[in-house]
Amino acid sequence: MAESKRIDIQALRGLAIFSVLVNHLPLPRQILESGFRGVDMFFVISGFVITNSLIRQSSNRQKISPINFLLQRVRRLYPAFFIVMIANLIILISTEWMPYMERGVIKSAMAGTWYFQNFWMINQRFSYFEPSFTNPFTHMWSLSVEEQFYLLVSIGLVALRFVKRKKFFTVIATSFLFALSALASLKWGETVSPVIKFSGELSAFLLPQYRAWQILLGVIVATAVACLQPIKSKLVALTPPWMRSILYISAISAIAISLKITEPHAGYNSGEFRVRIFALIICIATALILFLGSFSDESKSPITATNPILRTASFLGDRSYSLYLVHWPIIIFTPEFYMHENFLWVFELAAIIVCTEVIYRSVEWIWIRRSLKNRNVFTWFLVGQIILTSVIVIWQYDF
Repeated sequence: MAESKRIDIQALRGLAIFSVLVNHLPLPRQILESGFRGVDMFFVISGFVITNSLIRQSSNRQKISPINFLLQRVRRLYPAFFIVMIANLIILISTEWMPYMERGVIKSAMAGTWYFQNFWMINQRFSYFEPSFTNPFTHMWSLSVEEQFYLLVSIGLVALRFVKRKKFFTVIATSFLFALSALASLKWGETVSPVIKFSGELSAFLLPQYRAWQILLGVIVATAVACLQPIKSKLVALTPPWMRSILYISAISAIAISLKITEPHAGYNSGEFRVRIFALIICIATALILFLGSFSDESKSPITATNPILRTASFLGDRSYSLYLVHWPIIIFTPEFYMHENFLWVFELAAIIVCTEVIYRSVEWIWIRRSLKNRNVFTWFLVGQIILTSVIVIWQYDF
């Protein structure tokens, strides 16, 4: 868990979840018109952290297997996911007067449970920006993309067993896939997918082949950091503190601009082109901060200074996963219980903070610290999926 102690990573996570939260809350005045790009940051960070973890295991001569990798991710992510999913289902089923008893929501719940929410949204032409009905499971699309990436990593780990020059193969394969995904996103991501014939927003926003370059950018940065570790002292000497400060400020400014600026959705020369540009800018800026943080002296680095803003961002970053899970269902459900429009966002924010803290302290963090064998993790996962699937099937039958 060494990565969890890096305040730059946690601060980036905090900024990402803050931008998503502000983008979704019904605030009187929109602060970040493009806060949804916080998910782009999450993808880059995820690729970086996962690769760092695998590199660290390899350097410690620990056995890396696809099964171990997948079950480690299950152990880290599934407990909080299960609690949030089962709570959503209980609310939906027990409160029949709520206007969610649609077959689409039931199918969306099943898609979210089995991590193919993004494909369900593609198939149903369900837009993230202009949804056809109220859906408390919409935000599960990004978790689905990440889980699909983890499956890709596990396949890569299997392939590595048959390769002699593992480092060379990893670098070449990652670079090739990164270039392929980036080019595919540039060519088809905002127009029409050559494989699945749907309009740009759906394909670019949801399909894993168009999101892979963001995750792989984090992988490339982590790999570069590992390769440059032998000359770390020389690199630090070549970049004095004032230069690193300028790079940090430039990267943070680029992120802030990308989160603030919105764009119209009309035509290649305006909205579609700018979507690509700002997605690229925010991902490169995030990657730059991750790279600089890997070589900085924490006692001198501006990103790790004793700063209340950074500390707050790091605090949010620690809870970013739980925050992401709970925030959208609460935003969806709250108006049905809290009928007053005035200060609705305050009530929602308070509920989000309380629920996040409960899940983070009583579920997420406890499971992170538990020492479980793989068979126990798999058993808990299997039981949880059976419970969730059974509840959804019964719900659909009653419907």
